Parts: sequence; C-alpha cells; structure tokens
Amino acid sequence: DELLFRIVQRGLQLMTDQLQVICRGEGPPSEKLRKAVENHITAYDTQYSTLGVNLREERSIASQYRKDYLAIRDTYEALFRGLISEGVATGVFRTCDPATMTRAILGMVNWLAIWYHPGGPLTASSLSSQFTEFILKGLQKANTD
Repeated sequence: DELLFRIVQRGLQLMTDQLQVICRGEGPPSEKLRKAVENHITAYDTQYSTLGVNLREERSIASQYRKDYLAIRDTYEALFRGLISEGVATGVFRTCDPATMTRAILGMVNWLAIWYHPGGPLTASSLSSQFTEFILKGLQKANTD
C-alpha cells in the first residue's frame, strides 16, 4: 500500500512543483497554459512508468494515503484551473467554466497513459504542439469583427 502511494506521490508532486513554477512565471495565460500542457506531456514521456501507474492505480490507493494523494492531485488541478480563470478574466480566453475546461484538458492529456509509448512514432514535442494548438484554439475568443 505504501509503495503504491510513494510511486504515485513522487510523479504527481514533481509535476505539481513544475506547474507552480509555470503559473508564477511571466507571460500571458495562453503561454502559461501552453507550457503547462507541454510540461504534462513531457512528464509522461520521461516518467512513463511512474505516471502510468498513477492513472491506472489511482483508485487502489489505500485509505490511509488517500487524503495526501487527493491533496496533491487537487492542487495540480487547481493550478490548471487558475490558468484558465486568468485567461477568462483577462479576456484572452472565451467565457467558459474553468473547472469543466480543466477536466477536459486533463482528461485529454491523461489518456496518454493508455495509448502513448515513449520512443514510438509520436514524439512528446509533436504531441505537445498538436494538443496545445487544439486546446488554445478551443479557448480562443471568437472574432467579433
């Protein structure tokens, strides 16, 4: 039980620490969100085994570790949600529910644990470019001209 928790905690905490740096950085919300998605995808590429366990075994985390795990996971999600909220508030992103968009984005990138394989035909860089373009175009305000 503890081993599973430590494996999951390690990967998720590292991603959360990196996301906090991105969120505190300079630049528009769209660039921060791009970096956040790239960070997430790069983590899957470099920590595939650890993060794959995270997503596949999340429900198996023993109850005595669940609270600590959920705290890290919720912090990570809140950081993503904050980027989207910032984008909506500053008029960079269209009006949307940041919680719903966060879950949509994380659902999309987390599915990598199922079908992505490091060293395969798709690189993390290529996936990052394609995913961030799709996400940012979806959040982009409609042209009202």
